[in-house]
Amino acid sequence: MIRKAFTMIELLTVIAIIALLAAIVYPAFTRARAQAFKNGDMSNMNQIRIGLQLYDSDQGAYPPQLLGYASVYFDGVDEDQVIPANQARGFLPPQRANLSALQPHNDQADTKTYTTAVWPTQDPKAVGTDPQLDLNGDGQITSADDFCAARQAHGPTTTVTRWLSASDYSADRLDFGRDENIGAVSAGPSSLCDGTQPTGAFCVDSYFYNVSGYDVSMQPASGGSQAQLRYALFWTAWGLDDEAEQSACGVTPGPGNADDDPRQLGYANPPDNTVVTWNSYWRDYGSDFATPLREKNDIVLFLGGGTKLMDSLDVNQSSWRILSNN
Repeated sequence: MIRKAFTMIELLTVIAIIALLAAIVYPAFTRARAQAFKNGDMSNMNQIRIGLQLYDSDQGAYPPQLLGYASVYFDGVDEDQVIPANQARGFLPPQRANLSALQPHNDQADTKTYTTAVWPTQDPKAVGTDPQLDLNGDGQITSADDFCAARQAHGPTTTVTRWLSASDYSADRLDFGRDENIGAVSAGPSSLCDGTQPTGAFCVDSYFYNVSGYDVSMQPASGGSQAQLRYALFWTAWGLDDEAEQSACGVTPGPGNADDDPRQLGYANPPDNTVVTWNSYWRDYGSDFATPLREKNDIVLFLGGGTKLMDSLDVNQSSWRILSNN
């Protein structure tokens, strides 16, 4: 009786063909899977936009943060322990923008962890070389519309701070609520805040939940990583009423200005091309592991136009100045 079987060469050939097919199919499957997750993030970001619109309709302004500042329990068995982000009272209506909507797919932060944050990268282009809007109202967009004080005031070397009332900062108070800084007593005032100091207020570092990836975002940086701000009511020297930066720009210090960039959520009726926040968790980086590659991997949320995939390097350099038509 003669028995037929695969030869070793035939078997290896079949294995090679299967491996080749897998090598062809797997990248396509991976891209499709990544695109599905990106689409999910874009859908969630649009939910954030709807939540902001509802908040603005109810309160007449946009919230200082999307989720809110990290806080601890007032009392009970968990007194002074960090309130998990999924149990914290956020600013946005939970029916429209719950915690899952505030967490990008690639952000796997724990709900109990929190962090301080720095400002994102400032536009490296020289003032006067990159006018974007007709800020001076002469009907033209020229170099005269690119004001120093209408540029982003701070960069990655500056920690995000805010004013805290004297009663909330008091050293004999160990409990902190939603709008109080989790590290106020232990850390104390660490740097200068922007704007006019409220009576008796203290300047403290702001603490954010890591899981709220559209308030802050962990980004590669020289020597490690850092949490960068992604949502802010004001970001220019004029908007923040930053007297030091205004003086450095050669303008008379004062809050706001008719020539300021209107694309700031803290102003009344910001235009549709105002950047709300952006998702930078899909970036690919160069050999320095810190500079984004020029690929459309950042998802930017605009106030009136929904989300848009944009060049990661452009977003990294322009931050809130990125234009929707780029």
